[in-house]
Amino acid sequence: MAGLNLRNIVKRFGKTEVIHGVSLDIDEGEFVVFVGPSGCGKSTLLRIIAGLEEVTEGEIWIGGENVNGVEPAKRGVAMVFQTYALYPHTPYLKRRPKELSGGQRQRVAIGRAIVREPEVFLFDEPLSNLDAELRVQMRIEISKLHSSLQTTMVYVTHDQVEAMTLAEKIVLINEGKIEQIGRPMDLYQSPANLFVAGFIGSPKMNFLKVKVVGAKQGSVTIESPDFFDGPVAIPTVRPSVLELGSELTLGVRPEHLRIVPKPEANGLLTIEVVESLGDSTLVHGLTSGNNRLSITLRGFNDLRHTDSVGFCFASKDAHLFDAAGIAV
Repeated sequence: MAGLNLRNIVKRFGKTEVIHGVSLDIDEGEFVVFVGPSGCGKSTLLRIIAGLEEVTEGEIWIGGENVNGVEPAKRGVAMVFQTYALYPHTPYLKRRPKELSGGQRQRVAIGRAIVREPEVFLFDEPLSNLDAELRVQMRIEISKLHSSLQTTMVYVTHDQVEAMTLAEKIVLINEGKIEQIGRPMDLYQSPANLFVAGFIGSPKMNFLKVKVVGAKQGSVTIESPDFFDGPVAIPTVRPSVLELGSELTLGVRPEHLRIVPKPEANGLLTIEVVESLGDSTLVHGLTSGNNRLSITLRGFNDLRHTDSVGFCFASKDAHLFDAAGIAV
């Protein structure tokens, strides 16, 4: 196995720059997931590592060796593609590829990569063509494979659930730039900015506009048309940079909101849609400030459309972002 280092990687197609100076260190044996929306550059970055795309600027190091200009077959990597890339007339498992299920085809593709004994495995959205049940099964198999081989793995996906369940380290990419690097729970609990906060987590984080009305060491006090119980104090490590009257964005995850009796509530929610999922219930509605809010409740709940309920949250579960979208 080998470590992987990217130094100021830039990629241009003609005059269009799609990767903007990406630098990254991946340790030996680490399972790293590149995640981001479609078109963000994550697959392009993986293909640059594999040698399938030429790098415009920057350096690629694998196992301490600069592999710029080294052909793909000699880089010590093996790649598993989204489309399996099996030869149509070659029998696998005593059957030809068209006779195999999607899961079987992907297992063959992974097995073919294993026999090469690479220093680094590269996975380019390998599960995106599978149905939901098979995706769960294959996630488990890939995780077990990494535990067994202890080989460096870089995995690309647009699915944040895959990223959260598989990765030891997540690299969240947006528009050709890295937004945040960290363990899955680092990105979930301490998102660096609004993009990370909105991308990681399902359902996505709720956002409300608020105004600063007070600040002291360790916390900031905010108010909002969505609150009827008065200002709310939120812990923050940088209260001194926030001016009175400045506008912020408050973020609270649906699972951190509770429905409570109105006297105990921070605000009111008029329910528009209730989604019952068996183990949980998703409630979607409008606040008194006419902002949309989603709440995740455990188990079944008999709430109905047009019900008016109180909601609250613990200040420790709240996130604040400044006008530029940076966490404060």
